Amino acid sequence: MGWSSRLLSANVFLALWLSTVNSAERLCDHPKISHGILYDEEEYKAFSPVISGKVFYYSCEYNFVSPSNSIWTRITCTDAGWSPTPKCLRLCFFPFVENGNSISSGQTHLQGDIVQVVCNPGYSLQNNQNTIECTEEGWSIPPKCVSTDNSCVDPPLVKNATIVTRPMDKYPPNAKVRYECNKSFELFGEVEVMCQNGVWTEPPKCKGRPSYFPMFI
Repeated sequence: MGWSSRLLSANVFLALWLSTVNSAERLCDHPKISHGILYDEEEYKAFSPVISGKVFYYSCEYNFVSPSNSIWTRITCTDAGWSPTPKCLRLCFFPFVENGNSISSGQTHLQGDIVQVVCNPGYSLQNNQNTIECTEEGWSIPPKCVSTDNSCVDPPLVKNATIVTRPMDKYPPNAKVRYECNKSFELFGEVEVMCQNGVWTEPPKCKGRPSYFPMFI
């Protein structure tokens, strides 16, 4: 047999082998569904990998749903993989917004939905955004309209202490107020409070010094 005949035979064998491989049953990996469970999963585990045409059913955890919104969703192993793609999507309830409004108030949204919020003048969503997204972990930012005025008023009163900083009607962000304890009292904590995002930091405490009595022998 000549070299050309051997090459022809090899090509024919390769073509036959490829046709056999292509006609073989396709396999799917055992489905792993985040926030989902397979129906009778222990029995399904025996089918791994899964042959084409095999049908499984899955359900989603509380606060998650399948794209079909069915209690049990059917998936089939195909040549292209699982169909439809098994997944569980987060449900996000949108509350009524204090100091603002949204047409989505009182509604439930699906993972991937984006909701627009209109805050009252002087208020904004976190980071001055006007939309929030339903994500796998819940809302991307809290659905709350917070004051954009970061100044503070009325520094906290500390018992047995006096404020020694000049008083103001309104304190700008990062302003500090200093305390001094009354006579016979000792200061515990920071001697100053700071205005941060419209809120004062933790104030100090003034506690009475222990009394010492001389001992007579």
